[in-house]
Amino acid sequence: WQLEASLDGLYASTLCEFFDEASADHVLPLLDSLAISRLHLLYEYEKGAEEGRSVGSVFDFTGAILVADLELDLVFHFDNNNGWNFTADLKAANDKTTIGDILASMLGNDDLSLPPFLADTVFDGDNGSGNEFHLEVQKSKLGFHL
Repeated sequence: WQLEASLDGLYASTLCEFFDEASADHVLPLLDSLAISRLHLLYEYEKGAEEGRSVGSVFDFTGAILVADLELDLVFHFDNNNGWNFTADLKAANDKTTIGDILASMLGNDDLSLPPFLADTVFDGDNGSGNEFHLEVQKSKLGFHL
């Protein structure tokens, strides 16, 4: 059998109520810059060794988290027999985001004194631009691969 769930458009600041009052004031500035664009979970179960028991056999998680003007795309696949694979791509949320825009939205301050060559540098979100950070980690029967 399968368990499947998805979530779209959750602002992380809505989670602030789960923090104690002393921590909430410190956590809120960070949470204000986070939004969950989309998350999808698929969990497949198979019959376990004991009667009436199931065990997770395949787990797929995909999603996109917006951090200020950046988008973090995540993919995680787990298979009991073949290991797991994790991929993360960090890129600009839109095509013409500048480094100044990213820093201002993360720090909550539009009045940054950055030199124009840095502030106006475009961090392009197009797939072919090369302005993307990519991480892939895999564990199989042969070991870890990075």
